[in-house]
Amino acid sequence: MRRFTFYILLIVVVFTAALMIGCGVNQTWKDKNKWPPDGLYFMQWDSYHGYFTDEVPYIQLSLVHVCSESKANPVEPTKSYVLLSDQGEIVAESSDISLGSKGKQYSLYTLGLRLPKLNTGKYVIDKLQIVESKNQKSTYPIGCWVIEVRDGDKPIDMSLGKRTLASGIFDWYSAELKNDSKSDVVIKNLDYQLVYNLHETVLKTYKDFDMQTRLDDKPFLSSGETKTFLFEFSIEDNNQQRPKFISLRPFLSYTIGDQPKLMVLPTAIYSHVAKSDEEIKQLITELHNSDR
Repeated sequence: MRRFTFYILLIVVVFTAALMIGCGVNQTWKDKNKWPPDGLYFMQWDSYHGYFTDEVPYIQLSLVHVCSESKANPVEPTKSYVLLSDQGEIVAESSDISLGSKGKQYSLYTLGLRLPKLNTGKYVIDKLQIVESKNQKSTYPIGCWVIEVRDGDKPIDMSLGKRTLASGIFDWYSAELKNDSKSDVVIKNLDYQLVYNLHETVLKTYKDFDMQTRLDDKPFLSSGETKTFLFEFSIEDNNQQRPKFISLRPFLSYTIGDQPKLMVLPTAIYSHVAKSDEEIKQLITELHNSDR
């Protein structure tokens, strides 16, 4: 089995990835030799983030600023950022902005948004509103972000070791888990919701996180035992295209005795990587035209 590649900084993957993106320019762009009009183009993510009520939600949005003429910074921490959801507006409490790579015609950014603590429930977000003043607001599609908040706390009966951080495709989520209780633990499943749902999850178990020693694939952890659980996302139709950009912070469902339990696993990023400025331009142009 091929070795999984990890990246510590999600920004690097997000910046070089290019981009199911959206912007607010109206005309169809037909000139393949030129960049689309100046403006902001947001990647369109299919994302799920799970949180407990005592946690502060945090998401990262990736964008490209096409700037053949205007060189002004399009995003600043002093601006107000509002996420538009099916439950109403969610105003970010703080923001951080990181500049990635730059070309002659574009700059890549990651916009991190720290949200207020939310009540239990599910929030489906599809747009970002950037507020510069009372009379000046711009709204951008950002894909589908599901934030689900549940009652619960960080477990004391299970501990997390190494885990998936990033991959170029939506292939699997792996986590090294230790049973800190005095009873047997039964791992049930990853609990999340994506728009993309044409896959099945196959559980595999390994002795080590490098996945060199395959075990019996049984979902059990005895007291004090540590295993790596790999949740492989498999599709029957190989012609079915997987989403290029997924951000996943799933719940892990398990039981101790007859008692159901939940823990939240860290965010993993699955992101397509563009290899040239030309590819970035083509992808921006395709999305720009598809939204018209």
